[in-house]
Amino acid sequence: MVGVEYVTKTVLVGDYTAQHGETWDDTVIERKSLADLFSAYTAGYDRERQKFLKAVDLKLHFILAIEGSVTEVLKGHHYWNGDTRRESRKSGLAMLRQLCTVERKYRIGVWYCTSRTEMALKIQEYFLSADRLLVPSKEVRT
Repeated sequence: MVGVEYVTKTVLVGDYTAQHGETWDDTVIERKSLADLFSAYTAGYDRERQKFLKAVDLKLHFILAIEGSVTEVLKGHHYWNGDTRRESRKSGLAMLRQLCTVERKYRIGVWYCTSRTEMALKIQEYFLSADRLLVPSKEVRT
């Protein structure tokens, strides 16, 4: 995109943030594929919870961007272990309920995106919206 520079840099929490001039955005976004989501929010939930708490301590808005729709999450997660098809220990409904609870309890945003392309576009446009908000708007005259 014209006027946008993408830089790889370590962030304090999450996967993505943005810089607007000299100011860093107060939002961080953590991306999860369905496989990552079911793994991290089952066996590694304590680690994920620490990310929410760190974002709160740093006064950052945390958004969890999921590469899958609500319907896809609800179906659960299946994976292959050698020649054997396995199912995640957590059902899709249990995962959806956990995400709703986390969203309310920690006041984080949860985005369900139907593809990686949709997710990338939403992340980009979300951060670009901050730049648009910095530009004074014209008043509507009646």
